[in-house]
Amino acid sequence: MSATDTLTYGYSFASLLKSSASSSELFLANYSELPSSNLPCFFEGSISNPYIVSRCLIALANVVKSNYIITQAQLEAMRDPIVTVGGEQIRFEGFSQCAGVYARVDVTEEGQSEAFVASGTTNVDFNQEMISALGRVGRGSDFALHVGSKSIEVTTELHKVTEKKVTLPTRWVKSLTAVQHYMAHSHHHTTLSRLQAIQLFRSIPKGIVKTDYYLIHRANRYSFSPMAQNGALLIGAINRLRLLEPLLPLLRELKVYEHKDVYTPNNQ
Repeated sequence: MSATDTLTYGYSFASLLKSSASSSELFLANYSELPSSNLPCFFEGSISNPYIVSRCLIALANVVKSNYIITQAQLEAMRDPIVTVGGEQIRFEGFSQCAGVYARVDVTEEGQSEAFVASGTTNVDFNQEMISALGRVGRGSDFALHVGSKSIEVTTELHKVTEKKVTLPTRWVKSLTAVQHYMAHSHHHTTLSRLQAIQLFRSIPKGIVKTDYYLIHRANRYSFSPMAQNGALLIGAINRLRLLEPLLPLLRELKVYEHKDVYTPNNQ
């Protein structure tokens, strides 16, 4: 190998493990092939379909603020998505406060323009000002996005909102590992059209649901039923799916994935 074929890695700091009497923190250094590895900005550009992206981010914020397990006394007001830039896409993701629901919004290469400056991740708080600004984004609006190491900034015709970096909850760190393992062992079960998805959500029972339901397919129509039958897919905590209802008018299709350990009536 010649000298020109040799890749030299340079890090801005050494990876380290900081320990105290109550906790330990691991800091991993990263390498960037760009001339500067300390760039404060990861992405600077505009979103191609601002209306859909803004509605997806509002739905994500609603997931993060939701709670299905912990008590009201334990509930903290937080809407803190994780924002990751890399691989020519922008990813927003987060968990409900009980870590029982995971949601992700990916803005792929065709969904944005301008410049990916560097790869990186930040965790910010979507407060009411940000939610209100996203709610005012129309189908013909401009939507500029700046993702940095310490904040993200959204600029529309009427508003410019900056959200500062916040501390990532410890339970989210554990949940991020668990959800990747879970998704890796899931496989595609079925794909619903827009009309089928709308009909399906109409079959979600009203009020608090305390029993499991099953996704069934009959006469080209999907619905939820409390009764198991051959080929049905078990759906636990069905009321949590209502978090997706605001996105139904925007979808083209709905893909359902099944985990390998999920019980179905014909695999007992």
